[in-house]
Amino acid sequence: MKSPIKRMTNIAAIATIYIVVSLVLNVLSFGPVQIRIAEVLIIAAIFSKDGIYGVTLGCFLTNLIGTTMGFSPLGIVDVVGGTLLTLISAIMAYYFREVKYGKHQIPLLSLFMPVLFNMFGLPFIFAYVLHNGFFIQLYLSEVLFVFIGQFLACVVLGSFVYKELYSQLRYYLT
Repeated sequence: MKSPIKRMTNIAAIATIYIVVSLVLNVLSFGPVQIRIAEVLIIAAIFSKDGIYGVTLGCFLTNLIGTTMGFSPLGIVDVVGGTLLTLISAIMAYYFREVKYGKHQIPLLSLFMPVLFNMFGLPFIFAYVLHNGFFIQLYLSEVLFVFIGQFLACVVLGSFVYKELYSQLRYYLT
């Protein structure tokens, strides 16, 4: 069993990396068309429950800081809604962590969880905050944009990082 200090350190490190990457790349991290590279940290949730807490905390603080600094036009709705979507995605990624594919045994289903939840959830937030209502054509186009950004960050980059850093992540997070 990991000590509470090691667990808190892991959670804080994951959250800090998420925040720094998102804010440094703020142009890519906020808005209807986004590739939030920090979402690659969903792989931490695959290895440990600490990853669930770290990614969720990182998302919450990133959205809060982004809203405060004017990077995000979505305000508190994104802080709450976006964080909730990340929490659900991280829990589901952890739950499906044993379903692996290919030669390198990549947990593609887990990596796909943020894609799935965010591609349908974020456009609802956009609809009511940015567009003052639900318009099906706009919703579907935003589903596509979120899908592309999340797929690139979580599945494409996530598969690469998982494959290349598997042993290090397993050592530090389990």
